[in-house]
Amino acid sequence: MGIKFSVHSDKFTAVTRGRTVKIIDKESGLETARFKELKHAYRASFNPAKPMLAVKSTKFWIAFYSMETMSLICKARIKMPNGKMNKTVQDSGFCFSEDGKYFLNLETVNFSTHLVVYDCETFEETERYFAEDSYRFNVIERHDNGYLLAAFTKFIGGAIWFFDGKTLKKVRNLKASEDIDAYCDIHY
Repeated sequence: MGIKFSVHSDKFTAVTRGRTVKIIDKESGLETARFKELKHAYRASFNPAKPMLAVKSTKFWIAFYSMETMSLICKARIKMPNGKMNKTVQDSGFCFSEDGKYFLNLETVNFSTHLVVYDCETFEETERYFAEDSYRFNVIERHDNGYLLAAFTKFIGGAIWFFDGKTLKKVRNLKASEDIDAYCDIHY
């Protein structure tokens, strides 16, 4: 049976289930595509500006799919800053920029998290933030001309940060007794 998650665009629903990503047409309710390029893929996001879906595997891969042709555009391996293969579990968040030109991915490197920006045309890394810091972010979401980043550990607590592309500013601390819903209170 397994676990399954879904995300929605105006035309499609993507259902991720480990080895399979199903694309469901919202109007007809029928499955229009099935992708099996990744293992351990439970997270997906639609590009807000173009017909593209990103799917992230916990096993070091990101796949980008065209929603026009229902096909794989690119399968990219998550790498370390030095270009070597990253073998750390990749279970942190990601999102597209508002204009859809960039894909922002939280990548775990050793015991910290880097915010890595990829170009959505070339799928090449364009920027890497926080590589010299020891932040451990879990969640990223677009918010008010920037991004909210959440660092949260169940027993320790965490914090919410705002990143505008240049500076990182702490918005709120989270206590260990609070859950991630407190994060949502900031922008919903």
